[in-house]
Amino acid sequence: MPVIVGADRYRAGLAAEKQFFSALHLLDDGFQHRRLHRDFDIVLLPAEDFRGTLLPVGRLREPITALRRADAVVSPDPIEQLRFAGKVWRVRRQIEVPDAHGNLIAFCGIGRPGQFFDGLKTAGQKIAETVAFHDHHSYDHRDIDRLLRLQKQTGADGFITTEKDDINLGALSAQLQPLQTAALRMELESPEQAINAMLKTLEQRSGCRF
Repeated sequence: MPVIVGADRYRAGLAAEKQFFSALHLLDDGFQHRRLHRDFDIVLLPAEDFRGTLLPVGRLREPITALRRADAVVSPDPIEQLRFAGKVWRVRRQIEVPDAHGNLIAFCGIGRPGQFFDGLKTAGQKIAETVAFHDHHSYDHRDIDRLLRLQKQTGADGFITTEKDDINLGALSAQLQPLQTAALRMELESPEQAINAMLKTLEQRSGCRF
């Protein structure tokens, strides 16, 4: 599956169709891109977002009532407020922790770092200290120095982070060994039903057969 990265989603889509003859585009974080035509909108929504506020004070980009535009809302939590939304797909979320021994420093640069840290502890991993960076954090040598100093202060045996952060670290990860990577797995409770509903809607709206 070709992956296209670009600030302009519209032009990125045109490039994908021209170079790879793409018939289906899967967008990450595309619900608010009104310039783009979409045939199926999926919104991932934890229950805590119902207690959130709009930007710039909070995290929400639109009011919760905007979910009326969504074709499916995916949530790991039972949410009564979703009565007005379209289809609700429940998912099971699980953190897969490698067989790591000793106390580790857990760090990440994701949207909800607390969920990652809590998941590690629930899985039985011993955590000496936690460090949360901004979402999509671009790591540099100052961050590595900070983490190494923290390891020295706490006597931690190593580090653990997310798959996303492991990629963002790049070559810098070599300086944080031993470094373990935990994986987040999300599984739909009714995957076949969800896929069939999505493909049926896509065929009706786009005229294409998948």
